[in-house]
Amino acid sequence: MKAVKHLVEITTNASKGCEECDSVLSGVENFAGAVNHYLQVHGYRLIHLGSQTSHDYQGNPWQSTIAVLGTDKAPKRKKKKGG
Repeated sequence: MKAVKHLVEITTNASKGCEECDSVLSGVENFAGAVNHYLQVHGYRLIHLGSQTSHDYQGNPWQSTIAVLGTDKAPKRKKKKGG
C-alpha cells in the first residue's frame, strides 16, 4: 500500500454515513457489513481491528469493537444536495 491519505473509523458504538457515497453504515447493527462496504466498494485496506474502552454516562467502562481503514487516495467529496 502506498502512503495512507485518508482514514475512516467504524465502531460498534456508532452509526454514520459512508464518507465516499450516500450509503448509511451502521457499525452498531452491522459492523461487518460497514467494514466490508469500504473494503469491497471503495478499495480501502484494513489498518487495525481491535477493542476500544470508553465510559458511559455513569463512568462505567464501555467496550466496543473498532476498525480503522485507510486508502492511498484522497476521499471523494460528496455533492451537497440542493446546491
